[in-house]
Amino acid sequence: VPLSIGMAAAVRVGNKVGERDFQAARYSSFYSLKFGGILALFNTLFLLLFAELVVSSIWPSDPEVIELAVILLMFAAFFQIPDSLAMCGMGSLRGYKDTVGPMIIMLVAYWMFALPFGYSLAITDFWTIKLGAQGMWVGMCIGLVIASALMIWRLNYTTNRYLTIRYEN
Repeated sequence: VPLSIGMAAAVRVGNKVGERDFQAARYSSFYSLKFGGILALFNTLFLLLFAELVVSSIWPSDPEVIELAVILLMFAAFFQIPDSLAMCGMGSLRGYKDTVGPMIIMLVAYWMFALPFGYSLAITDFWTIKLGAQGMWVGMCIGLVIASALMIWRLNYTTNRYLTIRYEN
């Protein structure tokens, strides 16, 4: 869902930028963030409320699998909102023809934060006891929060830059 909202935002924002209606492009950009965030909130609530029911219907006979899967789904629930904001922001930036900035943001967020933190939490006892799969999920959540924050910052910077161009011309 976040990817499809991001794709729709890319088209909508691109059309508005092409029409040189930068105020509408900014509105569409931030509307996609709000819409994606609201849908992600519903996904988060669903996962938080029904994780055990869903998992136990798939693996009814193995309590260890159910326990681990429910724990990992809690991380997936937390993952929803920053993932949605990052994907919607990235789509909006595509509409502004900004693809290098989001690429750098995602590279930094995943390669400099998510993977090192995930690895160190999952495999080593550098920060705390070895967390296994949960540690990798924590690292990925850290990376996504960083990515979404930077993506929103970049989108705000880009939309303001385009509004400045409009008022200078």
